[in-house]
Amino acid sequence: MRAETLSRTRIFRTNPALDAAVAAAVEREGSTASNWLRRAVASMVSAPPRPSIRLAPVPAVALAKVWPEVEAWLDRACRRTGCDLTVSELRELCEREQGMLFVMVGDEGRPVAAGVTQVRDHASGRRSCWILAVGGTRARDWLSTLEGIETGAAAISCSSVELVGRPGWARLLDGYATESCEAGLHFSKSLGAHS
Repeated sequence: MRAETLSRTRIFRTNPALDAAVAAAVEREGSTASNWLRRAVASMVSAPPRPSIRLAPVPAVALAKVWPEVEAWLDRACRRTGCDLTVSELRELCEREQGMLFVMVGDEGRPVAAGVTQVRDHASGRRSCWILAVGGTRARDWLSTLEGIETGAAAISCSSVELVGRPGWARLLDGYATESCEAGLHFSKSLGAHS
């Protein structure tokens, strides 16, 4: 191996988590690390930049001001097959601080989507964060905010994030286990040390 190639490879190999991810991808694809990294970097460089979406929790005191901007999105989400809540019930949960409204804000500072989460404490002592409804525009762009919900849920001792959704979501929700349920698919993701 040439010294120049070796030094580039070492850059990727200094991070154990990245090294493991590269090794898994190489094994899965039956490729070499150099070829896989070359394709991955080429793909990133040629892909159009994704807009950044910021997750903004809305405290109950600000609900009256924010709700009108996001109500139609949440109403559409509640009308989908399998949703057992109405938009009015979502608002009541948020007003009583039994649910949390999150707004996904785009680069331009305007809301592009909204969702409501709820923390549930189970008789077993387990705590989970449920995503009750999400709606808006530019869905692929705000998928990245899911990591923020997972991080926040772990910070308050939730062992999992759960939601019910359509089968097509399975290809978008990496790391989520699925199980059939009456309303569609039950998605769940264990959150590390809390599971």
